[in-house]
Amino acid sequence: MAWILGGMMTASLACGCKGGNGTSNGGSSTQPANPCATKNATYPAVISEQPGGTCHNMPSQFCEKPEPGASCEIKVNADGTINLPTNISCASLTVTGCRTRGNDCTYTSNGYSFTENFQTTFAESGIAAAGIIFVTGTDDGQSCASTYDVTATRL
Repeated sequence: MAWILGGMMTASLACGCKGGNGTSNGGSSTQPANPCATKNATYPAVISEQPGGTCHNMPSQFCEKPEPGASCEIKVNADGTINLPTNISCASLTVTGCRTRGNDCTYTSNGYSFTENFQTTFAESGIAAAGIIFVTGTDDGQSCASTYDVTATRL
């Protein structure tokens, strides 16, 4: 089975892996802001799968594309949180300094169930971020696993 799942690429960057404007699915916790992410900014992101991965194109929910074929864009809200859809839920999320970590972030995409763990660090100036994402996906007894390097630079 080919795990080349189109369209949505990730930007687990400073995100809180909590949906929408910061609340988790059915929960009351809020997404912590990363103090180094520039508020009201857009960060085009490049996501590269490390050798040996089997998921291929990153099937995540974190970024927006201004038009088909465009690169992923991470949008930071006025409060320093990341603008996310509501179908993401993380077991834990921490922000320490400029580093954000998310564990057991779960979502579905194109009929597949995914679990994602990530760590991303923004430059203190907010000009850029770099991180790593670990993803596993399953559907009908088939699975994939990949590690992705992520870099983003503020427009």
